[in-house]
Amino acid sequence: MADDSSHSPGKLHVRLKERAESTMSVDTIATMDFKVQFVDDRNPFAVSFPEPTRAPTFTFDTNQSLSEQVAPLRRFLKAPHRDEDAGVTLSTPDGIVYLDLDSTLNEVGEDHTLLPDSRRCVIILRTQLGVRVHHCIETLLNSKAKDLRKALFALKRVFQEDHEFVQEFVGNEGLSALVEVGQQSEQSIQQYVLRALGELMLYVDGMNAMINNRTAVQWLHSLINSDYRLVVKGSLELLVVFANFSDKQSSTTVTSSDRVSPTSGVSRTSRVIIEAVKIEDTARGLRPWETIARMLNEQGRCTDGELLVLCMTLVNKVLDAVPDQDSFYAVVDSLEDLEMEKIILRHQTKRKNSKLLEQFQVYEKAVSEEYDVENVDESQPSRGGKRNGEKSTRRSGDKGGKENGTPPTTKLVEETKAQLQEQKPAAPKESAPVGRLDLNETKAQQQQQQQ
Repeated sequence: MADDSSHSPGKLHVRLKERAESTMSVDTIATMDFKVQFVDDRNPFAVSFPEPTRAPTFTFDTNQSLSEQVAPLRRFLKAPHRDEDAGVTLSTPDGIVYLDLDSTLNEVGEDHTLLPDSRRCVIILRTQLGVRVHHCIETLLNSKAKDLRKALFALKRVFQEDHEFVQEFVGNEGLSALVEVGQQSEQSIQQYVLRALGELMLYVDGMNAMINNRTAVQWLHSLINSDYRLVVKGSLELLVVFANFSDKQSSTTVTSSDRVSPTSGVSRTSRVIIEAVKIEDTARGLRPWETIARMLNEQGRCTDGELLVLCMTLVNKVLDAVPDQDSFYAVVDSLEDLEMEKIILRHQTKRKNSKLLEQFQVYEKAVSEEYDVENVDESQPSRGGKRNGEKSTRRSGDKGGKENGTPPTTKLVEETKAQLQEQKPAAPKESAPVGRLDLNETKAQQQQQQQ
């Protein structure tokens, strides 16, 4: 009977009702309290802070999309934003996370594992990221003079503070807009553009955007011809930073918030720089790398020691990360045709700039090592058909001792050192002082005359 009573319709109904109530209680407990604030960033360049200072508490429905709760939150905070432009971010001890308005807080918790300790988090109402970026780009393209300088100065600060903004900025052709502003502005504005661009290039997303935007690299190279030293210095520094970026850092495993660190190795940036140098110099009626060679030859208004070091550093960085041997020889041949060996010799004779001489040594070492590798390869049987033979024939006709496997620059420097040593007066022998030799010779002559 006990078993029959346990399976009676009445008790089974009670058990199902209890289970339904318990399930319903789980669904109804779908709220979570967060401290909330807003940031008035309708002007993306203005400095603004979260308000109110003492954040109130707002109750969110964790099963409802955030887009449906933006309007009640805005009214609760009395924020000045428009509902269609407003978004939310989650401020945590580890940083700021932009929340997808189509997601619920439960889904956000699954993605970021941040919600269990809601007391340490603050939800901030602010303008959506895409709206801010579009407003920023429009302001840059339509502002002039003083307003443009303020906008560029503020843009550098925004890049420093918000890595998500950097990703959205380059994804909406912000880099092209920045370069366009630099091309159409005077040198005082160009300095601010270079500072903002330098901050952008500290991020992996910014570097990848530079690789894909060849116009930006060409514009940097064109600024080397500027009559203003700070512009020339800024462009050279950014080109050196760009040449330092390797393909390992641009891999998909690197997040957009990661900063770029100096490195070496095969890099696409060296190829981009080589192409930009060729295009820009040719457009000016010059030979490839002639702009750099003129700088090193101190032809121009801005040719102080620091700029010369930056020029030679750029050359060495490009050669160090060049993707193939043919590109290496193309750069070296262009520089040698522009009398690079004479430029090095002249600076070595002056001995005024030790840092520049160190960069010349790096260049000579790189060229020597490449020729040594080539000579070893040529002494072995060719595996790839006539590729090694073609390279040997092409190099054997070059000037300056290349047929003997000695780089022209290194050979010229060695010959010059040998000539200088020959011109030095010979040192007196230690075993026989000069005065005593003269005295002995005089006595011998007297004795012969007496005989």
